[in-house]
Amino acid sequence: MTDSHDGKKDKPKPPKPPKPPKPPKPPKPPKPPKPHVFHIRIDRTEYEVREESRTGAELRQLPDPDIGPDRDLFEVVPGGSDRKIELDTVVTMRDGLRFFTAPAQINPGQRRARCCRRSTRTS
Repeated sequence: MTDSHDGKKDKPKPPKPPKPPKPPKPPKPPKPPKPHVFHIRIDRTEYEVREESRTGAELRQLPDPDIGPDRDLFEVVPGGSDRKIELDTVVTMRDGLRFFTAPAQINPGQRRARCCRRSTRTS
């Protein structure tokens, strides 16, 4: 009988050495939390704020143009007296905060000058 492989005998293949284990993957660093977006209103215009607190000066820069020195900024306090926000006042942000502006100087009861002259007639 003749061998079909030209007279060569099939040799068994040596076993493959085991693969070394893969080193463990380093843990992924935790993702920084997404900053919360606070929705606030200044003079009925809504703004999105990502900082947890802002000063009065920073709040005045949100509108375009900025709130000028001729106007005061107030926080609406439901059921209480509205709070005036000075430039250095730190306000902790929360959703739904409302602010309004008002003229910094109000002259209530200002009288107009009379334009009538006294009569100098003599009788």
